[in-house]
Amino acid sequence: MAKQHVALTAIAGGLALVLAPDGSIVQAPRALLAAPDGSIVQAPRALLAHTPFHSFALPGAILLAVGLMNAVAAIRVIRESASANRTSIFAGVALFGWIVGEMILLRSANILQIGYLAIAYAIVGEAMRRIAAHTLFART
Repeated sequence: MAKQHVALTAIAGGLALVLAPDGSIVQAPRALLAAPDGSIVQAPRALLAHTPFHSFALPGAILLAVGLMNAVAAIRVIRESASANRTSIFAGVALFGWIVGEMILLRSANILQIGYLAIAYAIVGEAMRRIAAHTLFART
């Protein structure tokens, strides 16, 4: 279930950043609540100040890739594919790397980031538990 959640949110966020590299789509719902006239819809470019990026396009593409990896992992787990565990570990590590990179580059740590780190840990942990269980039962 965690992989499906990550897939949906990361794909949506990644597409929003790729389609509007200025960040306007991502910030629109929150900004429209604060200023319904639309005067503050743009994402602050200051978010990119300590990053190597000049727009949100490449981070959006990376986030989209993380979401797609988690979608593939979720599908493989549901189908009980032989590669489900490896794919899940890869997807969990990718999510962990994305969040840690985001925290370092944006110089931030918030409850949402901590939550996604926990989800990444859970994805990898569950895949490793399934590998261990399979190995244990294969020996008996």
